[in-house]
Amino acid sequence: MQQHRRGPRPDRTRAVVDAAIEEGITLFDTAEAYGEPAGASEELLGHRAGAPA
Repeated sequence: MQQHRRGPRPDRTRAVVDAAIEEGITLFDTAEAYGEPAGASEELLGHRAGAPA
């Protein structure tokens, strides 16, 4: 039986965001409710986009 991991994965986040930017995507919809713990998706996207911590 396959187990599902909850929450964002930094390695996959980097690959997906990089591919999106390469294709010209400039809007990323985030919400505190996406991922666990709350706010994790914004933190990963911010790190990937080069925002200061």
